[in-house]
Amino acid sequence: MKKNQKKPPRRVPGQNGGYRPGSGRKKGTPNKLTGEVKARILASGESPLDVMMAVMREYRAAADKLGDKYVVVGQQVIDRLKLLHQAADIASMAAPYVHSKLQAIEHSGKDNGPIQHSLEIVFVEPNGKQYQGRTPH
Repeated sequence: MKKNQKKPPRRVPGQNGGYRPGSGRKKGTPNKLTGEVKARILASGESPLDVMMAVMREYRAAADKLGDKYVVVGQQVIDRLKLLHQAADIASMAAPYVHSKLQAIEHSGKDNGPIQHSLEIVFVEPNGKQYQGRTPH
């Protein structure tokens, strides 16, 4: 190191980077850019979900109108099944926005305790009377 150069600042553990309690973005804090984009989309009057649903309905209507016939576009043959497949693809993309996912259900017993299981085995003699005596092997 030359005489006229300053020494670099000394690093003290815990001051630069790393985990510190209470630091960083809090859970659920929206990203500014995401919020702005979402606001612009909603202000436009038509959401991506609206577009997906409209296209899905168009494919479905075209498939119903086509019936057993088919159409040749360029070199591609388009039949009712292909149109329905396109509608189903769009429906599967739109589904998470329309239908909530099922949550896992945790079963518990009385007072949130474990579930109690019991099994009772009763031996009956051929004449219908309950078996008295030792349990047969």
